[in-house]
Amino acid sequence: MDYNKLINLAKKCINERRFDSAIAYIRKAVSLSIAKPDAFNILGVLYEAQGNDYEAQKNYRVAMDIEPAYKPARINLERSTSWKKHPQSQL
Repeated sequence: MDYNKLINLAKKCINERRFDSAIAYIRKAVSLSIAKPDAFNILGVLYEAQGNDYEAQKNYRVAMDIEPAYKPARINLERSTSWKKHPQSQL
């Protein structure tokens, strides 16, 4: 299975609220390519949904380290570190 297919499957699982399956797909995607920001951003979204802001922010930062202009991770990091969180995460 290729990276993009795994990312799409993870997003589908998130929409279906099957977070454990989404994490498994994301981990497989990361094992195929650690040089793409999408998987780390989505992993951040999953951790944030579980209330683990530290791990979420860490993954958003990894995504931004890989690609500094990656807008979804920047938006998610800004939201997750603000005093007034917004309910929408960027996938």
